Amino acid sequence: MQEKRHHLHNFLKYQEAENSRVLEADCDKEGDLGYLNTTISKESMADFERWAAHDSAKDDSFCYSDDETDQRSRYVDLLLNPERYTGYAGPSAHRVWKAIYQENCFKPSESSAAFPEFSNIGEMCLEKRTFYRAISGLHSSINIHLCSQYLLSERDIFENNPEGVWGYNLEEFQRRFDPELTNDAGPNRLKNLYFLYLVELKAIAKLGPYLKTISFYTGNDEKDHELKFAISDLVSVVELSNSIANLEVFRQRLKT
Repeated sequence: MQEKRHHLHNFLKYQEAENSRVLEADCDKEGDLGYLNTTISKESMADFERWAAHDSAKDDSFCYSDDETDQRSRYVDLLLNPERYTGYAGPSAHRVWKAIYQENCFKPSESSAAFPEFSNIGEMCLEKRTFYRAISGLHSSINIHLCSQYLLSERDIFENNPEGVWGYNLEEFQRRFDPELTNDAGPNRLKNLYFLYLVELKAIAKLGPYLKTISFYTGNDEKDHELKFAISDLVSVVELSNSIANLEVFRQRLKT
């Protein structure tokens, strides 16, 4: 019995070490593929400091940033890092969405799939179906962005191609949304995208009166005025849409 325990202990120790090695290799590979441009201009850093000082002076500030002295914290310019496919894939990327669906979403009680499909959620209550469809719509939105801005060739600084070649990837889009390639799940994923769009518009309509009254601070009076006008214009467009403002239409969309 003692010998068996010894062998089991060694096996588990070996298995743990091997899993750690594989995980580190995956992370190293995905770190190279999941390219992130962390360049921050001096002008942007000056803006951050000015915004922080403005927010700190307000008594009603509700947003507090993490410790900026922490080496793990960093600013990222989203204009330099648009939503697109950089090659970040594999086990880590799969785990992210699996965690979202399994731990932060709702699924049918008898479903064992990592990503439950729309056709299997009928037994869930209206609120759970609504939440699932919103998450699925977000997933579809991200996938469409990835397919429209896809890394078609690897970056190569030695061939004067540091950014790579980007463009549409129709084959990847079909793999994710084509009815024949997704067992008819693709069209429902796209429906959930439209559903999420409807939810967002409804939220804007409800927040409309408040959004028109708040002030914005960028540190530039002209930009502040442009931003306030743009937000007010967006709210006005949403309010003019009777199909969005109509609560009964929204409820009907929830049921389908």
